[in-house]
Amino acid sequence: MPKQKQLKNGIRVVYEQIPAIRSVSIGIWVGAGSLHEYAEINGITHFIEHMLFKGTTSRSAKQIAVEMDSIGGSINAFTAKECTCYYAKVLDEHLRIAVDLLCDILLHSELVSEEMEREKGVVCEEIYMTEDSPEDLVFEVGAALFFADTTLERPILGTEETVQRLRREDLQSYMRTHYTNDNMVVACVGSFDPAELLNLLETRLAAASELALRNPQPYAIKPGFRTAFAQKDIEQIHTCISFPAFALETDEYYALCVLSNILGGSMSVVGPRPQLIRDAAFMTPAQRQRHAVRGGLTGLAQIRGRNNIPWEDKLAYDVEYIQKVTLWGDIKIIFRTVVKSAARADINAQGLDTADDLGDYLLKTGAISEQRYASVMRSVK
Repeated sequence: MPKQKQLKNGIRVVYEQIPAIRSVSIGIWVGAGSLHEYAEINGITHFIEHMLFKGTTSRSAKQIAVEMDSIGGSINAFTAKECTCYYAKVLDEHLRIAVDLLCDILLHSELVSEEMEREKGVVCEEIYMTEDSPEDLVFEVGAALFFADTTLERPILGTEETVQRLRREDLQSYMRTHYTNDNMVVACVGSFDPAELLNLLETRLAAASELALRNPQPYAIKPGFRTAFAQKDIEQIHTCISFPAFALETDEYYALCVLSNILGGSMSVVGPRPQLIRDAAFMTPAQRQRHAVRGGLTGLAQIRGRNNIPWEDKLAYDVEYIQKVTLWGDIKIIFRTVVKSAARADINAQGLDTADDLGDYLLKTGAISEQRYASVMRSVK
């Protein structure tokens, strides 16, 4: 059962003990994503994530990597539209090292200008790779269309122009505003002593910045049907249908997870639409865009080969199938699969996934429900 505490400086901590394993996963979540960026600094959140691994006042970039490699652990980070997460997974005996490293890069990174110039090239290469990856680009185009005229329409990576304009002062100002006590959550899952964990965090995160004033970035989804196209000289057609979904804290969200598996998350579902099951991936907020507090984005992603059937006809067929999903046999198969999967996550202690879920949920909703995922699934009708 997850437990929630608050450090003396206001940082929230959620943790769950799984004593049957020998590892521990810990992540520090920051409520900063591309949602919180202005157009002029689009991509700054992701760029900061890169820069925090380039050296601190006490460790070089190489020392950060070697220190984690020497204990057989892993340390990484990711940036989303609503948040950034810095996380590590180590053997339980190395929790102190993991906490020390994560807190060091979060609070004491130097952000050296010379390193920034080198890293701009790395990030620009990521941007080029997205442009060359149609399965990624279709979601960027879809999000830009769905969230038109809001901060969510902007790409997480930014653009080449905005990335090249970033200065050290921009990064420092953004971190002072968003990397603050009230905007951080620590999630930890695995084998550890809660008292030791909280003591480590109290000490290592004591220097975190105080509450800062932030300008909220509300958005409203425009009604109506819209389309966008990106021409690429490739042998496939990638399409994405997007429409509003349910917020992360609602009961309907879990029903949507079941529907996601029915429409394309299982190879065991057979019937009159094997082409859809094989080619389509139904993307729910849990899998692609978790805009939790404000309502989710759900979409249908497809990859189709070129043949004599027009892509419009294929798309119409898939939309018609979604509207007619009433096969209770399929629902029961997927329902059992999802519940068993959730149970296995508890039994096999998938610490990193559980820490991910707990941290994300607490940061975006402000509270952790004691009702676990598996028990909620059993109530879905």
